[in-house]
Amino acid sequence: MEAKIKRKVSIKKKIAVFILLSFFIVGVLGLSLIYWNEHKLLFKTISRDNLLLVKALADAMNRILTREIRSTQTFMTSSERVLKVKEYNLKYAGMSDEAKDAYFKQMDRRWEKVPDNDAVIAEYTKSAVGKRLKEIVENDPSIAEIFITDKYGGLVAASDRTSDFYQADEEWWQKSFDNGKGSVFVDRVGFDDSSQSLSIAIVSPIRDESNAVVGVCKNVLEINRLFEPLRNFHFGISGHVALVDKQGEFIFHPGIKPMAAKLQHGVIEKFISQESGALVVEYDDLHHKSTCYSFVKIKHPALYSSGIEWWLCIVQDKDEMFAPLRRLGINFILAIFIALAALMATGFFFANLLVEPIIKLRDTMVKVAGGDLDSRVEIRTNDEIEELSDAFNSMLDKLKSSFINVNVLNQEIALRKRTEELMHASEERYRKLFTESKDAILIFSPEEGFLSGNPAAIKLFACKDEKELGMMKLSDLSPERQPDGSISADLSKQMVILAEKNGSFKFYWVYRRLNGEDFPAEVLFSRFETGGKVLLQATVREVAQ
Repeated sequence: MEAKIKRKVSIKKKIAVFILLSFFIVGVLGLSLIYWNEHKLLFKTISRDNLLLVKALADAMNRILTREIRSTQTFMTSSERVLKVKEYNLKYAGMSDEAKDAYFKQMDRRWEKVPDNDAVIAEYTKSAVGKRLKEIVENDPSIAEIFITDKYGGLVAASDRTSDFYQADEEWWQKSFDNGKGSVFVDRVGFDDSSQSLSIAIVSPIRDESNAVVGVCKNVLEINRLFEPLRNFHFGISGHVALVDKQGEFIFHPGIKPMAAKLQHGVIEKFISQESGALVVEYDDLHHKSTCYSFVKIKHPALYSSGIEWWLCIVQDKDEMFAPLRRLGINFILAIFIALAALMATGFFFANLLVEPIIKLRDTMVKVAGGDLDSRVEIRTNDEIEELSDAFNSMLDKLKSSFINVNVLNQEIALRKRTEELMHASEERYRKLFTESKDAILIFSPEEGFLSGNPAAIKLFACKDEKELGMMKLSDLSPERQPDGSISADLSKQMVILAEKNGSFKFYWVYRRLNGEDFPAEVLFSRFETGGKVLLQATVREVAQ
């Protein structure tokens, strides 16, 4: 028995394991809940801060564009340049549209063939206005090229040789001239053939003193210089700023050539649908890791009117963003393990206090099982275990008293056994009398009808078997009326009532067999109880007529 006890897991260990598992489960659930909430809160907080920052950068971008547009417009407020444009417009006075078209085609062909030092080129680049435009480009590194045209699209002056002489067939010229109404137009980022650089063009109409549009000025800005403020912006290890267009192409991204990379499928669609917000890209094809984007749409009137949509976004490595949360999680896990160690020691201590009285109770039981009925257990814990020990001691007292009277108990058992044997013999005699009696004997309930009948009864009433007899009622085995004219059903109920009241009742009765034959009989109803139910035994003896 000792070996069997040792193979089992002790209560002390079970309690300790239960405490540890409970704390571990609660700790894991708590950590998961805290981590999830903190993850949402941290992402919301950092995204909100980044969104405020990127909005400030977007405002700065708007100011840069506004400054460049105003600068371009300021260039063209010079009376010298306006007069120069008007002078060139007069060149075409009196020329038909066909003549002007032929002239521009001829100039385009000559423009492509002549060298840079040719007089044709010099007329536009070495003139006073051309030289002034050259000075503007040299003094402002952000400007790659600047030139002006008349109201027909022909070149008036340029800071350097342009790719074409005639510009009216270009979209930017048409958008800016706007059929003489004039509007500022911002061209898309692209490679400019004239300046041989990746650039963005700001195109502004040239107006005279009466505000009439007399020409167009195109200011080509070198893209890297334009976005220099964005290049210098960074935070943390991975945080940087990027500018993307409606097609998802990066107009600006540190370390990447403009228009050489795109946002992966689905991201720019979210930018477009929200205009501003924050999202996590679980695997960014460009950065080859999970990244977080905080983005805002640059809302500048000139961009809108030019059909250009830009989004400025702050990009940060997801791991870097959630690094504080990971550190918090690690510290929390360490705290859980420290608490588990403390709980383990505490659990074993309190488990030992609980188990020690149980061990005493077990040892006493082992002694009692060995026959020592004088052993008692002494436990004073003021709890249910003490009550159990007191009940066990009381049980031992009663058990010892029971053993003293064991002979009396054995005699009682023998007497009970003898009584049961006599009862069984009596039942057998009654059963034999019931089955072998020549008189018909029926057992019935006033409420349920016939319950049993002996072979003589089955034969007397011409039934097939006891089952068929059991389906009958008292009234079914009698003619409708008795010889004195009484209704058999009513009279039989009176006989039953008398038998129940007096214990027995004897009377004469005319019965009817199932084959329809009537016969007189002497009947004795006897009342008895079994199983709490009142039953009647009917003994029927046929009387010869």
